[in-house]
Amino acid sequence: KKISQKFKGDRKYFSIVFFVLIIIGVSGIVTESLINKTKQNWDNILTEEISRIEESIKNDFNNKQNDLHNKLNVVRQDLKISLKPENESYKELVKLINNKLFDNYSIEIFAPNGKLIAWNHIIAINQDELFPLSFPLGETYFLSNDLLTYLSVIDTVHIQSDIFYLAISTPIEEKLRLNNKYLATKSFENEIAQKNQIDLSIDYSPYTEKSSDGRTSSFELLNSKNHKIGMVSFLKPLLSYAVNQIKDTASKIQSLLVVLAIFFAGFGLNNDFRKLDSYLFRFILLFIYLAALRALIFIVGFPTNFVNGALSDPSFFSSPFGWGIVKSPIEFFTTIVFIVLIAIQIFRYTRKYLYSARQNKFGIGGIFVAAILSVFIFLILRGVSASIKSVVFDSTIRYFKEPNILPDLPSLAMNLNMLLLSFAIVLTIVGI
Repeated sequence: KKISQKFKGDRKYFSIVFFVLIIIGVSGIVTESLINKTKQNWDNILTEEISRIEESIKNDFNNKQNDLHNKLNVVRQDLKISLKPENESYKELVKLINNKLFDNYSIEIFAPNGKLIAWNHIIAINQDELFPLSFPLGETYFLSNDLLTYLSVIDTVHIQSDIFYLAISTPIEEKLRLNNKYLATKSFENEIAQKNQIDLSIDYSPYTEKSSDGRTSSFELLNSKNHKIGMVSFLKPLLSYAVNQIKDTASKIQSLLVVLAIFFAGFGLNNDFRKLDSYLFRFILLFIYLAALRALIFIVGFPTNFVNGALSDPSFFSSPFGWGIVKSPIEFFTTIVFIVLIAIQIFRYTRKYLYSARQNKFGIGGIFVAAILSVFIFLILRGVSASIKSVVFDSTIRYFKEPNILPDLPSLAMNLNMLLLSFAIVLTIVGI
């Protein structure tokens, strides 16, 4: 009981602050220990990291190969039905390969004499490119033209005494890159580079040799028959990068702990804060505290540096106001939360002051205060109009042009932000 009594009231908040400060100190020691351990065991760590990256890339590529073979089997089974002797026309055949299931695939069907008889979308393999075969039947390989590189496979379909040739391809790399964020491009290279956070290059040729550069690690891309069809080369992870990652992670954790310490310190001072008689002085202190807390959160990069995705993407919304304090939808939301807190306190303190005042005197001083408050209200309304203008013109979100009943996440976040901002403004004006 004696111990629990010592941590009652404000003491429990200051105890939390004390322990948070201890954790910050311990985290610094742990960080240095991790850095030294990484430096000492870097050779082993590097070997494991290279193996992990290679396995990750191979798994992703094998998934694409397996998916291609699965689609090939689906088409093959359906072809045996569509190419029965009683089906004199190719109507069912064309309908089959134009199924939505194969929207992301190029399918070509060749007659026994090599003539192209059916295809869908863009033709990946032309009639004169079928023979001689680039790779043995049933094996995946890379097929390149001026615009695209495909992952392709050619196989046969036996129907009675005839042998039809079936080719199916999926685009894996676009050679022509357009700088347009609204146009998605196919790039297996970029996909695995972003996933593994590495610089790499893929040569879609079975004749490429491994890089002799000691800074680069290379390995072969193998098809389902373990035949080489390409080469992947990527820069080996650097010790300096690994050390910087440890320091960056530790810095983020320590920054959050500092924010928590200030947050709980504010709760610890709550009782002393409530003892103040002047509502104006209370509001000034609260405003300074919330402004300092918001500035600190912005400096440490929370929540942008801790949240990935559309909400932290400045391409949807970014305003230069306050040195970037509303540089993304989630930063805008964080700022709005603090504005709402201030607006609630303005409303509360104003109501309490009016109810506690015994006499309301509207002399010259009252008229002067009313004039100042009127100007302040007009400034608030001017701020609202500027905010609405910024939300519309500093944003790439098409608020009223999308036909979706439920908006996407960035649009929903920005609508919520404007709703909260409007609520805060109305509450402030009513309170004043």
